[in-house]
Amino acid sequence: MLTPKHYRIWAGVGFLLVSMMGSFSARFTPTPFASTYTPYPTYTFYPTYTLYPTYTPYPTATITPTPDTRITLPPPITDAQLETIVREWRVGSRYTHGTGIFTMADLPGWDRQQHGVVEEAYVVFNNLLLSSFVEVGVVEWAGGSSTSAARDWFDEKALAEIWSVYDSFKEVESTDTGDTLTLDYLLTFRQAPYKGEVYLHPMGEHIVMVTIVVPANSPRLLTLLHKLIVPTIVINDDFEGEAA
Repeated sequence: MLTPKHYRIWAGVGFLLVSMMGSFSARFTPTPFASTYTPYPTYTFYPTYTLYPTYTPYPTATITPTPDTRITLPPPITDAQLETIVREWRVGSRYTHGTGIFTMADLPGWDRQQHGVVEEAYVVFNNLLLSSFVEVGVVEWAGGSSTSAARDWFDEKALAEIWSVYDSFKEVESTDTGDTLTLDYLLTFRQAPYKGEVYLHPMGEHIVMVTIVVPANSPRLLTLLHKLIVPTIVINDDFEGEAA
């Protein structure tokens, strides 16, 4: 512990030291020191990052509109057109199938195509202007003269086959006279309505089948074709040829 005397001594020593340092500081002049510090080079950033090209989706699929496939039917048949058909029929010649199995009245002005063999002989008449066709066939069969047997023969398979090119078909009426069977249908093809008729006439060893299709707006044409064609079909007992 410092006594007052000693304290004064240390205080004097401290004052002396401070005085000496002050005197020394007054006499000392520091020499400037030349700076040799070289800054680091300016930092250069990496090149600006280039993004990948903007993603381009696959081109949008372009859907080509489906062409309007609807059929424009001809106007309803007129009286003048019906009279012309009848007149041409009266002066027309007869048609004989290539097998010789049957003959019938020819259809003047209609395109004709025959096919089949003796067992199943067919001919098809087309008229583009009237949007109509007629098919006549004579087929060998063993059903006798039964119309009920004819109806069984013309089953769902045969029905689907004969109307296979149409979008839809529906039986709307049937007429059984005892020796003939007539089936009437409503058909659609490319959104256009048609009337169809299937006439079946069993005749012992053969059955006659007549199919007629006309625009639905010309039912009189169907009636006329039936009257002009069906009565003229004759099956030949003696025929020549084996193929159409």
